[in-house]
Amino acid sequence: MSKSYGNMVSSKWLTWSLTVIFLYASTMAGYAQEEAATEEIVVTATKREESIQSIGLSVSALQGEELQAQGAVDFEDYAVSIPNLSFGVTDDGILASRSISIRGIQGLNTTGFYIDDVPLDESVDPLVLDVERVEVLRGPQGTLFGARGLGGTIRIITKQPEFDAFSAHLHTGLSDTREGGLNTLIDGAFNIPFSDTFAARISAYYQGDEGIFDRVVGSSTSPGVVVAPGTAGAITGDSAGVVENVDDKETYGAQLALRIEPTDVFSINGRLMYQKTTLDGFPLADFTGGTDLSADDFTQERLFNIAEGGEDEWYQISLNLNYDTAFGTFGSSSGYFTRDTHEFEDSSEFISFTLINGIFGQPAQAIPSPIFQLLEFDSFVQEFRFVSDFGGPFSTTLGAFYQRTDDDEAFHPDNNANGFGGVNLPLGPSGALLTTGNDLIFRSDYDTELKELGLFGEFSYALTDRLDVTLGARYFDTEVTSDNYANGFAAGGPSRVAANQSEDGFNLKGLIEYEVDDNIFLYASIAEGFRIGGANGVLPAPLGCPVQYQALGFTASDVSTYDSDSLLSYEIGAKTDWYNTGFGDLTLNAAAFYIDFDDIQQRILLGCGFPFIANLGSARSTGFEVEMTARPSDNLNISVGLGYTDAEFTETVAGVIEKGDRLQQVPELTFSSSIDYSAPFRAIGGYDWFARADFAFVDSSISTVVSSGNPRTRPSYALLNARFGLKNDANKVTFFVNNVFDRDVVLSDSRSLAAEAGGRVRVARNRPRTIGVDFRINF
Repeated sequence: MSKSYGNMVSSKWLTWSLTVIFLYASTMAGYAQEEAATEEIVVTATKREESIQSIGLSVSALQGEELQAQGAVDFEDYAVSIPNLSFGVTDDGILASRSISIRGIQGLNTTGFYIDDVPLDESVDPLVLDVERVEVLRGPQGTLFGARGLGGTIRIITKQPEFDAFSAHLHTGLSDTREGGLNTLIDGAFNIPFSDTFAARISAYYQGDEGIFDRVVGSSTSPGVVVAPGTAGAITGDSAGVVENVDDKETYGAQLALRIEPTDVFSINGRLMYQKTTLDGFPLADFTGGTDLSADDFTQERLFNIAEGGEDEWYQISLNLNYDTAFGTFGSSSGYFTRDTHEFEDSSEFISFTLINGIFGQPAQAIPSPIFQLLEFDSFVQEFRFVSDFGGPFSTTLGAFYQRTDDDEAFHPDNNANGFGGVNLPLGPSGALLTTGNDLIFRSDYDTELKELGLFGEFSYALTDRLDVTLGARYFDTEVTSDNYANGFAAGGPSRVAANQSEDGFNLKGLIEYEVDDNIFLYASIAEGFRIGGANGVLPAPLGCPVQYQALGFTASDVSTYDSDSLLSYEIGAKTDWYNTGFGDLTLNAAAFYIDFDDIQQRILLGCGFPFIANLGSARSTGFEVEMTARPSDNLNISVGLGYTDAEFTETVAGVIEKGDRLQQVPELTFSSSIDYSAPFRAIGGYDWFARADFAFVDSSISTVVSSGNPRTRPSYALLNARFGLKNDANKVTFFVNNVFDRDVVLSDSRSLAAEAGGRVRVARNRPRTIGVDFRINF
C-alpha cells in the first residue's frame, strides 16, 4: 500500500469513525435524559419576522449564543458547520479574494453577503463577536435580494440597543498555535439606555494572530530551474537568513449603534461599523508536489527579503426607518460602504525564472520584483419596502432597490523589477531580441461603475388554513461601465480599453406551503436567480494573450464584455418538530434540490498570466441537506448537519471544460455535528461545568484557480474543536483546543498577484492546532 493511499484510508476511517461516535453519543444521551423545550428561532429571511420552522426555504440560523459557544470569531469558524456551503481563495491576493459557494453554485459573486439589509462584497469578513445571529439562505434569492444570490445568501444580523437596562460584557483570550506563537483576543460591548425611547450600543474588538510561516532568504534554486553555483547564470540573492513568523495578522474594529423610538409606531436605527486588518505576510504554503495539493510546508524560500502582506480597511454606515400602520410596516434601509485594500507580493521568482528563463528561454537572472495591488470599493444602497399585516388570507412584500458601486482596481505604484530594463528577450518567430528598455513590468488602473435598479414583490394567499401559495417577481435593470488603462512590459506599452454592458429582465418565483399539522411543514418551490454581467480589462499582446484566447475560439469582441448568467432551481423540503421522543425536543429539517445553471460566468486564466470572464457552458447541481437539533434535557444540546451536492458541467467547451467535469471548489459531502453538555459543579456553588465538541468533515473538491484545463485537488479534511470550562450568569472561563488533530487543510491554491512561478504553487491553508483559554464577564 502506498503512503498516499494509506493516508487517505486513515483519514476516511477517522472521519467516519468520529461521525459514528458523534451519532452514537447523541442517541445514547438522548435516551438517558428527560424532555425539555427548545426556544423558537425567529429569522427575517423573507424580510418579515417568522419562525424558521414555518417558512418555505432551507435556512440555517446560528444564534449569537451558539457562535459564542463554538468560539467562532470569523467566517471560517462558522462556515464549516453549514451544510452545502464551501469557500476558497479564487481571486488575486488574500485579503479580498474569498468566494463562497452554496449548493454547488460557484464563482465570484454567486453568494449574497449582507450585514442586516446592506449588501457587501462576499470577501468581507466582519468578526462575529457581538451579533444577534447569522442566517444562511440556501437557493436563489433573486426576488427579495436580487443580484449575486444565485446559490444563496448569508446575512449577519447585528444586535440592536435595548431600552430596558444597562448591560455590558468583556471577553479576552490567549492561545498558542503550533508553528506560530502567542495569539490574543479582546472584545467588549456596552448597552446604554438613555431613556425609554433612546439607547446606544458600543462594541470594540482586537485580534492578534502570530504568523506560522518563516521566510528563508539567500541563494536559491527556483522551482523548475536548477542553476548550479559557479556556472553561467548562477543565482544569488540577498544575504542568507531566516525571518520567522512572517504572516502575523492583526484585526481591530468597533461599532456604534443608535436606536430611537419617538412614538410607538416609528423607529430609527443607525449604525457605524469599522474594521481594519493588517497582514505582515501572505499565509501561503509553498507546494511543489503535483496535482493533489498539500499545505504542510511552513517555509517560504525566496531570493530576496521582500516583504509581503497588506491592509484591508472598511467602514459601513446604515440607517433603517420603520413606520407601523394597522395594515403593515413601511421601511427604508440606506447604506454606504467603503473599503480600501492594499496588498503587495514578492514576484521575483516569477520574473527571474518563469518569465525570463521559462517563457523566453534566456539565462535566469536574480531580479528583485515586488508587485502592488490597490482596491478601492465604494457602494451606496437604498431600499424602500412595505411588509403587509392585513390580517386576512392575503399578504405581500413590496419594494424598490437601488445600488451604485464604484470599484477601482489598480496595480500600482509602478511595479518595477530592478534590472529588468537591461534584459534582452527574443521577440517573435525570427528570434530577434527585444530590449525591455525600462524596469516597469506592469501598471494598470481598472475603474468600474455599476448601477442596479430593482422592483420586487411577493404575494401570498392562504387557500385554506393550512395551504398557502406565493408568487414572486423582480424586475432588474443593470448597467456596468468600465475604463482600463495599462502600461509596462506585460501590457506592451500604454493601452486603454473602455466598455459598457447593460441589461434588464425579470426573475420569478413560485412557492407552495402546506402545514400538515402543528409539527410538520412541507413546501415546494421553483425560483430564478441572476448575477450581474460586466466588462473585462486589457489582455496584452507581448505575452501572447490574444493568441491564447483565440486558440480557445474567442474573438476580441467576445472577451470585451460578458452578460449575466441564469439559474433555475427546484426545491422540496420538510420541517418537523418531534416531542415525547427519546431525544426530548427534536427538530429535523430536510430539503432536496435540482438546479440548472446556464451561460455561466467563468474566469479563464490564460497562460500569459491575465484572466478574462466569459459566459461559457451550462451545469446542473443536485443534492440535499439535513439538519437536526435535539435538546434531550436542559443540560444537553446536540446538532447534526449533512449536505450532499453533485455539481457538474453538462456540456463541453473546447479547451476549457468537458461535459461531466466537476464545478470548482464544490465538495460532494459536508458534515458537521456538535455536542454541548453542562451540569452543576458541586465543588463551587453557583457554577456549572460544561464541555463541548464541534466536528466538521468537508469532502475533496477541485480547484481551477490557476488553470481551468488542469484542475488540482483539494483533499478532504476533518476538523475537531473541543472546549470545556466553568460558567455562571456573570462569568465564564473556557479552555479550548482548536484543530485537535492538527490537520493541514488546503483551502485553495492561489494564482498570486503577478502569476504563479513555474513549479511553485502557493496554497492557502487553515491554522494549525491552537490551545488556549478565554474569559468572559457579563455586567
